[in-house]
Amino acid sequence: MNELLDCMPLLVRNLEHSQRQHASLVEAVLDGDADGAREVMREHCAGTASLLRGFLA
Repeated sequence: MNELLDCMPLLVRNLEHSQRQHASLVEAVLDGDADGAREVMREHCAGTASLLRGFLA
């Protein structure tokens, strides 16, 4: 996975968005909100997959 992520350029906007998602995920986990954590992770993985498809195409 790291090799794939290394294919993406480090864009400040994307990094900031990713950090917000990570913070939301931690907050949901600490709050015991499994549904919220699942949704944040689903969105994060879908967005990352979309970026990877774009950069690897």
